[in-house]
This record gives sequence, structure tokens and C-alpha cells, in this order.
Amino acid sequence: TRGEPFDLAILDLQMPRMDGLELGHAISTDPVLAATRLVLLTSIGLRGQAEKAKQAGIGAYLTKPVHRSQLYDCLRMIVDMPAKSAADAVDGESASRSNNVLVTVHTLKEAAAATRALILVAEDNIVNQKVAVCQLEKLGYRTDVVANGLEAVEAVARISYALVLMDCHMPELDGLEATALIRKREGEQASQRLPIIAMTANAMQGDREKCLAAGMDDYLSKPVKREHLAAMIARWIPGQSTPDEQKKPVLSETREPVHECVDSAMLADLRQLDVSCGLLSTLITHYLEEVPTRLATLQDALRQGDAGTLARVAHELNGSSGNLGVRRMRQLCVELQALGKAKDLTQAGDLLAQLVNEFELVRQRLMAEHATLAHDTLADDA
Repeated sequence: TRGEPFDLAILDLQMPRMDGLELGHAISTDPVLAATRLVLLTSIGLRGQAEKAKQAGIGAYLTKPVHRSQLYDCLRMIVDMPAKSAADAVDGESASRSNNVLVTVHTLKEAAAATRALILVAEDNIVNQKVAVCQLEKLGYRTDVVANGLEAVEAVARISYALVLMDCHMPELDGLEATALIRKREGEQASQRLPIIAMTANAMQGDREKCLAAGMDDYLSKPVKREHLAAMIARWIPGQSTPDEQKKPVLSETREPVHECVDSAMLADLRQLDVSCGLLSTLITHYLEEVPTRLATLQDALRQGDAGTLARVAHELNGSSGNLGVRRMRQLCVELQALGKAKDLTQAGDLLAQLVNEFELVRQRLMAEHATLAHDTLADDA
């Protein structure tokens, strides 16, 4: 109102007409506004846009939903620093580092919170990201998230993480290739070995051996139960397990099959996370919106004889289904993926028809669960 620029601006990434990155670039390149510090609000992970955010003058980003303490820590750090070097403060390092480093909320914590281990989650599926972050926060760990292997390699080069949870199948660079690059850099720089735990939706025979051969330290199959995740992290973060324990790779346990389309025990676990993260209702909504599109893509791939696309989409649907304990659909997706990899689609039509029918049962079950969550929320607010 006084014709003076603001000291700080909080920008949402997704806005009509001009998104947060475009607005950030316009502000940072305007001589009158260039001193304004910029914070970006985004969903979990920048999904390949971290470099664009740096170039747009963004000093830090916060992932939604933003907790009040996180916002306070972020604003306090950004405002207390010179406008042109706000992005230099990563993990308390001096401003001698490059001034286009993008920091996340987790690198802005005060010293008291720094004792909690910082874990990097490398995962391209946003639903899987949300599950992992909620589980880790519930266990008391801080998290950063990247959306592909290339971003994981870059993040590890910038920030000192206690451990990495690395998805095996990601765009740009998969988990195995990213791990190999990280190990190569460690060898060149004679740096301490960073624990890297593989995560995959397919617990195929030989997968664990491939992961360990690529330089990963251990292996978890999805969906990952919180207690298994806690035990795995405790084994590999220094000071929290004995050397003998650290030498023993551990596989996630597999639940006994039951005759229900959705695993009620899995939903109960997610309900516990829902108290602090609002996770389950979000997962259900996303899943019910996502599956019809994936089923249509699978049907198109089958009609066109595109075995590669059929295998890829079946794998993606397998991962999403695992997060919600959708048992039968997961198994059908595994079988479809195997047919796609073998380029033998003779039985794919029957499997796909079963998948469509099973989804109708799953949809009804999840809609009932979603209605229960909504009712409970209204009751709590009353």
C-alpha cells in the first residue's frame, strides 16, 4: 500500500494463469522486487522442478500440509538472512556455498531438532511419497523427498543424510543406477558410506541380490509396514544398532492371505497415521480417481499389443494398490506385468477383465471407509 516491496512472499506452486515458479521468476528478475525473499508451497516433492525453482529465485520450499512450527522455522531463517544469500544456508553451512541452493523445510530446523535423523525418500509416485513421509514423521524422523534417481544423486551431494530409502523403479534414473553413482562418488571422495535401502513393489526372486549387487545395503518390499521400517532404519543409522545386526539384511514380512478385497489390518494401520497426517482419506480419494485411468490405459495397451506399456502401468497400479492393502488387484497386476515383460499377451485379456471386476468390489469397500472417516471427522469437530 505504501509502494514498497514486501520483505518476503509465500507462493503456491499451482495457481491459474501464472504458477508459483513463473511468479517467482518475475519477482526475482524485477530490480524493484529482487530483494524479496521467496518461499514456495508445494505438494510432496518438486517432482523434477527443483532446478527450475532455484532459477526462479526460490529460497526455500515447504511441503503441504504445512505445520505451524515448520512455517515459523522457515520464515525465521529466511527473514534473518541477507536477501541474496538466503538459499546458501543448507544444514547450517556458511554462505560460501553456491547461492542458488534450494533448501527444504527440513534443512531449516533449529539445533534442538537437528538431533533427529534426516532421511531422504526417493520415490516418483506421489501416493507412495505421502505414505513414506507420514510413516517416518510418526517414527520421529525428518524427511526430504525427491521424485527420481537423478534428484536423489544431486540431493545426496548437497546434504548429509543419515539414510536413503530408494525406490527401484523411477524416471530419469532408476534406483539401481542412482545408487551406483552415489557409491562411485563416495569412492572418489573417500567419504563415509551412506546407508541406502531399496524399496520395490515386486518382491521377485533375485531382486534383493540385484539391489545388493548395485551397492544398496538392504531391501524392503512394498507395502512397507511401519514397524518393519522402524526396525530397518534402526539397523542402519549409526548408534542405533550393533555392528552384528547391521550386517544382516532383512526382508519385509508378508501378510497371510485373507478372503477380502481390501486388507482391513492395513486400513487400520493407515487410520492410525491419519490422526496426525490426514493420510487415509487422501489415499482413498487419489486411488479411486487414479485407477479408472490406469485401467483404460491397460485396455488400450492390450488392444494395441503394447506389452511394454502394459507391464509399466501394471507395475504402477500394483504399487498404488499395495499402499491400501488391495490384495487381489495387486496379484492380478503382478501377473499382468509378468505377461508384459514376457511379451505374451494371450492371457492378458482374461486377467484385465478380472482386474476391472475386482476394482468394483474395491471401490465399494473404499467408499464405505471414506464415508466412515468423513463421519468421524464431523463428529470430532462437533
